[in-house]
Amino acid sequence: FLYDQEAVPNSYFYASRRLFLVAALWMSPDLTDVIKMMYLPRYFTINHFINSLGLDEEKLQNEIENLNVKLYQEYDKNQILKSHDFIEFYNHIKTQIIQNSKKEYEGLLIKLRSLDIMHKNLAVVDIGWIGNMQKCFEMIIQKAGLPINITGYYLGVDPSSENQKICKMRGYLYQKNKNEKLYYKGRFIEPIYELFFMAPHGSALYYEIKN
Repeated sequence: FLYDQEAVPNSYFYASRRLFLVAALWMSPDLTDVIKMMYLPRYFTINHFINSLGLDEEKLQNEIENLNVKLYQEYDKNQILKSHDFIEFYNHIKTQIIQNSKKEYEGLLIKLRSLDIMHKNLAVVDIGWIGNMQKCFEMIIQKAGLPINITGYYLGVDPSSENQKICKMRGYLYQKNKNEKLYYKGRFIEPIYELFFMAPHGSALYYEIKN
């Protein structure tokens, strides 16, 4: 056991995959890059896509009606960049995505600057899998010029994740070149792991700037 004075300093920071993703979207808003940054199931709806981008479908009614968009029509993630209708819809809402992303980015920066993490090596601890959340977090701090070095520590990292090439991350159970067979055996029960580690207060959405 460690004495208190030897314990690693830590902070519980309210964050989520959605919070970091939305705040980073404006830096790389082309649809190809956005799809790579997001976590999307194999089949998803426009409604799911809109919510994941941090937008309110009620504020997009003109675009939805003018383009005859069906909110609950399913799209295949692997074919989405070949869908003319989907690309047209995205291009119509792209400006709103960027505007909202910048607003949430500014709110997040105020929160980050209020924490005692500047000029430090920061360990991010989470359940894991692909590492998109850490990638977006690093995009944000680099864009803002914040002096923070991040290493991610996870239960496991998907061995096929490209984020391992650009982010420092470690998987306790598995990662690329470490227990890869274990990942392929256990990936179908990942939702159960996530359920066990779910925070009782729900997911953080964004940090709002108030006067």
